[in-house]
Amino acid sequence: MTLTVSNNSAVAFASHYLGENQKKLQSSIKKLASGKRIVGGAEDPGTLSVSMKLNAAVTRLVGASNNVQMLYRLLKCKTACSKLRVESLTEWLK
Repeated sequence: MTLTVSNNSAVAFASHYLGENQKKLQSSIKKLASGKRIVGGAEDPGTLSVSMKLNAAVTRLVGASNNVQMLYRLLKCKTACSKLRVESLTEWLK
């Protein structure tokens, strides 16, 4: 909501600061709604950059962990299949 009355300098001064406070209020509401201290890069680019790098590292580690788990399951399955083959071959040779 923008209020524009330009009769005197006091009103213009008050209107300017009302607009600034309105912007700050909207920023605070965004922060509360998102649950984060930093909503955009304009607030603190350094901290935002570090946060994004850490999030990317965590994502890569989760992906690596999933890959290791899948490889472990694959090797368990392959080992079980190999055991069955050996058992069936030994029974066939008897």
